[in-house]
Amino acid sequence: MFGRRKTPPPQQAKPSDYPDAPQGHAHVLALLDREQAAKPLQRVQLVGTVLWDLACKTLNQEGTGIRIENLLALLASVGGQQCLLPILAMLGGEGRPLKDVGMVQAKTEDGNVYFFGDASNRLLVESELSLISLAFGAARDCGAPVSMEMIHAEMQHVASSIGDDEALFRLDLPESHAVDSPLNWAAHFSPMFVEACDLYRLPPMERAAAFGFALQRAIIEGKDAIDPMIAARIILSCAMRTSKIDPHRLAAARRD
Repeated sequence: MFGRRKTPPPQQAKPSDYPDAPQGHAHVLALLDREQAAKPLQRVQLVGTVLWDLACKTLNQEGTGIRIENLLALLASVGGQQCLLPILAMLGGEGRPLKDVGMVQAKTEDGNVYFFGDASNRLLVESELSLISLAFGAARDCGAPVSMEMIHAEMQHVASSIGDDEALFRLDLPESHAVDSPLNWAAHFSPMFVEACDLYRLPPMERAAAFGFALQRAIIEGKDAIDPMIAARIILSCAMRTSKIDPHRLAAARRD
């Protein structure tokens, strides 16, 4: 009768809370939301598996197998753009300038725009759950001598190459491991992978990490087909470039 009133238990997510979800998928969303506090990485790791599966199915539509280099390039290129796009969307939605998050843009003589700075670099490489940190962790576990020096050298090369597409998109890879331009991978495949992230309601700022988890699996499962060091170089080259490219350029490439 007297004393402190009991706090009611928090309302638990249930399938009926997701009327727009595909049939059966509402149960997955409800489970993820119920367990979010206790298992904060569960959703992003699940989406990483979903992205891995989607990439494999996309590249093996004819049932002839998957070239591991293409799998790595696809995931890294699309994932690299997800290090930049959420930052630009957040700033645009809040009406804030790039400098608020330590970023700048550079417009070259050919009219293309590139973005550089702290916020996108955190999602790309400078946090524990960044795309490259996760991928390089798996590569290191598989014996690859990856290093921060590699990353710094790639950053410098990309920054010095903007305005010269031939130099920018020429990847320093052995001929037998060559891949298509990161611009093409990101332009043509980003929509379906963003849709997969949306399906699981993965926050935009966590999407780079999901691609990192997908790339971890690609490195581990592909270690007998490709030297993990070469795999790491493909990932670094592709993700570094697409994390700087204006999303409007990718949209224009899709229309061409």
